[in-house]
Amino acid sequence: MSKWAKPHVVTPPAAVATAPPAPAGPKKDPTWYTPVCDVLLAKISRWLELYERGDESASRPFVTLNGRVVDRVTMYAHRIRFKTQEIDHLVRLLHALAEHQELTSDFTRVRQGMTKLKLVPGGEYEVPLNFYKQDVMEILDVLVRAKTGRLKTVEQTAKEQADAGKGMFEL
Repeated sequence: MSKWAKPHVVTPPAAVATAPPAPAGPKKDPTWYTPVCDVLLAKISRWLELYERGDESASRPFVTLNGRVVDRVTMYAHRIRFKTQEIDHLVRLLHALAEHQELTSDFTRVRQGMTKLKLVPGGEYEVPLNFYKQDVMEILDVLVRAKTGRLKTVEQTAKEQADAGKGMFEL
């Protein structure tokens, strides 16, 4: 055998076939856990309902119909009480179902710094949240889809139909 020849190593086929592929990140789990996730859904829907009653945190100039420039509030800050389990479930559901993963990373950061916040009676932390109304609507949409079991949005289903070459209403 020359010094450039490599020895031929035979691997048994059973060893090759049993090796599962390595997962790329945490497992996406859209499972709805009844008591905790129901309370979370109620808190997020209440947050969306009272969104404009929060503290003004961001504004930007808008031009009115008569040409005047006025500052209009675009973001409100809220203090919402969450348990650590609720935020953990929210992060898990956002990771599994959210279209934009920025919300997942934001709530992951909220969860990491949560124990440094004010602990109120009942084991809840008062968490200051500063998000746009569209973000709160997306969080609520993710929670409703997880609860109902409809994991795909209409846009995702329409895209899959178009990719398969089917019409809008074909099965």
